[in-house]
Amino acid sequence: MAFGPAFLVGARAAAIGAGFAVILWSTWRFYRAKTPIEPRHTLNALIKFGPFKYGCKPIYLGIALILVGWLLALGALPPVLIPYL
Repeated sequence: MAFGPAFLVGARAAAIGAGFAVILWSTWRFYRAKTPIEPRHTLNALIKFGPFKYGCKPIYLGIALILVGWLLALGALPPVLIPYL
């Protein structure tokens, strides 16, 4: 059961869904380039397409989006924003 205002329910679902989508899209680009996703292994190719066209670390962006969605679900976003004020 979802709690809170309707816009928060949609915002947290959108953030979590977008985070998973970015991670899956990035992983798919690694698979298509036939290069390992683990940073400690030697890469076989430089990926410059898909989400990597917009930034160098889209998997971290996906994780951050999932965390924002989770924090919205818990109602704990203000403690995270206080250091940035």
